[in-house]
Amino acid sequence: MVGVLTVTSDFEAHLNAPKSVYTQDTMPRMTIEIDEALLEEARQVLGVRTKREAIERALQELVRQQRRRGIRAHAGRVELELTQETLRALRESR
Repeated sequence: MVGVLTVTSDFEAHLNAPKSVYTQDTMPRMTIEIDEALLEEARQVLGVRTKREAIERALQELVRQQRRRGIRAHAGRVELELTQETLRALRESR
């Protein structure tokens, strides 16, 4: 079953609004269609209470996974000429 979920006023109003109206955590509203059963399953699996939290956590997880993939793609392809002494000195200088 697909339901309509209002996720977050229009984009131009957001851009033209005085900065004091929106905080850094807000975004323009948009309407998207999301499978309600899938959203409910994501909410339960992620252990969150609200649909918004489920969507945000799912997006965060997706971004994290894609970044890790990018890092793994470079694994073993960067040559570092560091000795044990240099690494130890770098750790101790923190």
